[in-house]
Amino acid sequence: MRIEEVLKRLLAAELCATVADWTQVLVGVTLGLSQGDVSLIRRGKLAGFSASRILRCVVQRGYDLEIRLVASPDRFAKTTEWPTITVVRVDRYGNEIARRSERVPRRPKRNAEGQG
Repeated sequence: MRIEEVLKRLLAAELCATVADWTQVLVGVTLGLSQGDVSLIRRGKLAGFSASRILRCVVQRGYDLEIRLVASPDRFAKTTEWPTITVVRVDRYGNEIARRSERVPRRPKRNAEGQG
């Protein structure tokens, strides 16, 4: 699983949470998506969507984006850990509403035959 896939999943989950009570047609009109695309996003079928497209939907929904890069505790050591991606939704007063985090799993190493 790649970093972009984890990011798309977390962003889509928060986007869906902001429009949970809306019909698919209303979401589509508001975000400039077809009803079919809204259905795919709500079901987590994100293969046809880029992270950029989902980010544009979040902005269209009325949210600002803030991206923070946080240095790992020992950033110069060679680590076997992959990063954790966290998406936080904040209300207009700066209060945290929701937080979703997921560690990006490492890809399995390929063996001599290219499998794995």
